[in-house]
Amino acid sequence: MDFSLSSEQEQLQELAQEFARNEMETVAKH
Repeated sequence: MDFSLSSEQEQLQELAQEFARNEMETVAKH
């Protein structure tokens, strides 16, 4: 098992969730 890969995927998931929150906030403002 490649731990570096799993940790990298975790970071990508966090970025994706943060991006989704920012998108929803932007949509809510308009």
